[in-house]
Amino acid sequence: MQIIDMMATYVAEYGQNFEQMIMSRESPNGLFAFLFERFSSDHIYYRWRVYSIIQGDSLDNWEKIPFKIFKSGLMYNPPSNYIKNKKSNRISEMIPHRFNTYSHFKTFSRINQSGYSPLSFDKREKLEFLLKNSSLRRSDICNAMIYIINHSESAYEITDIIISHILEDASDINAKVV
Repeated sequence: MQIIDMMATYVAEYGQNFEQMIMSRESPNGLFAFLFERFSSDHIYYRWRVYSIIQGDSLDNWEKIPFKIFKSGLMYNPPSNYIKNKKSNRISEMIPHRFNTYSHFKTFSRINQSGYSPLSFDKREKLEFLLKNSSLRRSDICNAMIYIINHSESAYEITDIIISHILEDASDINAKVV
């Protein structure tokens, strides 16, 4: 975990450009493999750690309250215990709520399967915009469906976004229907 903590510290300070530079120079099979394996437990830990540091937490002390990184994203449970320089046996605690067990998560994490590719930030923002600004008009529904079909390689993440959008509090029921 030491390399993940160090990388998270630098990314929190220098931003996504630093992360992209490391990814362009490193191999997906090397020391920084966790950057490329977006559904691995190490990547989830890394993503949480960057977010945690940006929020003002230290490497030794952090908030234990569950949170969402994205407003319409999944709920994360920060680890309650962490032994420095050792892999935590409790890392499965911070896996998003939709995973019941670590083995269920590992089954889900086969990124090479169709539908598991992550959406880029811009594509995610576009989808959220389409969902928030859609009405019951046929053209709005058609546009959202076309966008979703064109990005079917990210079907699982798209499904999570749609479910989160539907479950969000909205005063107008039409705002929840896509």
